[in-house]
Amino acid sequence: MKITVLVENSRLNKSVTQAHGLSLLIEDQQQQFLFDSGPNKKIIANAQQLQVNLNNLHGIILSHGHADHAGGLRYLPTNQTPLYLSKDALAAKYIQVFKTKFYVGLPKKIPLTKFKLNYITEKTAIADKLYLVPLGTAKIPTKNLYVKRNNKIALDTFEDEVMLIKELADEIILFTGCSHHGILNMVETALTLFPNKPIKYLIGGFHLISVPYLNNLNTDKDSIINLGKQLQQLPIKKILTCHCTGKKAYKLLKQVLGEQISEINTGMTLALTE
Repeated sequence: MKITVLVENSRLNKSVTQAHGLSLLIEDQQQQFLFDSGPNKKIIANAQQLQVNLNNLHGIILSHGHADHAGGLRYLPTNQTPLYLSKDALAAKYIQVFKTKFYVGLPKKIPLTKFKLNYITEKTAIADKLYLVPLGTAKIPTKNLYVKRNNKIALDTFEDEVMLIKELADEIILFTGCSHHGILNMVETALTLFPNKPIKYLIGGFHLISVPYLNNLNTDKDSIINLGKQLQQLPIKKILTCHCTGKKAYKLLKQVLGEQISEINTGMTLALTE
């Protein structure tokens, strides 16, 4: 399996452009899947710079309905590529900064008709041994993130969040977008769905930033250190984190997890052994 980091908050070098968001190109068994699309058209410029062709995607996965993961959809080729998402990802979403709510849902200019929409409601195979798993209602809603349903705005419980799992012979690879359900909950769900199969790679953001661009922690340092200790106790061989984990939280996790955890950045290409 080959992964190209098309968009992430930081960059490997100056040949590519970073953005607050996430987009990973996953190449597996001669198929290409895009996991999220970043916030804007930087996905296209970076793909060109990295000599990646986005015209023949076998599918696009939207991990949840936030603009920093969905904004790049507007700039992708118009060829009825399958788009896998939860229907709830289309709901209006907001972030509250101090006392003001700002819209952070899918940009309204995205022409969804150019995709073949596939709404995920249960564990679904989108390719051989490649599964999308909806996560239902989050146990603890995020404090400053909201959703509008039936003309009422309430704390978001992220019914739209999905995770991607590649099943190997004896292990699994787990992809998360932002882990709004909590990374520990998502790991436990994956391990329950695939019993006796440890996680070879855990890849994605852990949502430890409270407000984008400010990069402030959404919890105290002791809680993040404790998270690292809990991850250390789980059957996870390698953690490749990024995006909403944030630099401050990553440094704390690195203190606990050492070589078990690494960052990935815009422009990186990873060859994962299966």
